[in-house]
Amino acid sequence: MSLLFETIKLDGGRIFNLRYHQARVDAAFKALFPKVRPVSLEEVLEGVSLPADGLYRLRVSYSDIRAEAAVFPYVRRKINRLVLIEDDSLSYPHKFENREMFQKYSGKFAPDEEPLFVVNGQVTDTTFSNIVLNKGSVYVTPKACLLKGTKRQQMLDTGIITEMKITPGMLSDFETVHIINALNGIGDITVSAESVVVT
Repeated sequence: MSLLFETIKLDGGRIFNLRYHQARVDAAFKALFPKVRPVSLEEVLEGVSLPADGLYRLRVSYSDIRAEAAVFPYVRRKINRLVLIEDDSLSYPHKFENREMFQKYSGKFAPDEEPLFVVNGQVTDTTFSNIVLNKGSVYVTPKACLLKGTKRQQMLDTGIITEMKITPGMLSDFETVHIINALNGIGDITVSAESVVVT
């Protein structure tokens, strides 16, 4: 079985949303390794030297028998356009290191473009993020996400966003698409809804 991983935000020496990452690890163990004690992210990170300044991504790779962590500087991508791709074969319920289902799209887009997948008629995720759409003060995220991201879950729990079934034809009802993941919140990477195109 492929290794799994978590990407965790480290900013100014502070680790963000660790309990949400741990909850996802616990869920993966319950589904995939039900007889094994889940990896403790806190224990893994205790042995890692963490920078005190700057924005970094902490990557914890794990399986049922081992876990290891690495630290990388993080630079946000500039994305100007999202391209709708229909692919009903996509399934990514756990954060596996094996991402072949996304890699087949590698090299097909410009550096400032990112595919936005439509699965069974519903808008889902990009290759590396969930999305949030807004119109005025209303912020929603697709109910049919491929992976339940930690930032997405944190914003759902705090009432910042709500889930909504979103079809491609509904995208024109919104103003902005926010690309969110562990290292990016609302406003960090944004694309005008008018910049979402169909291939």
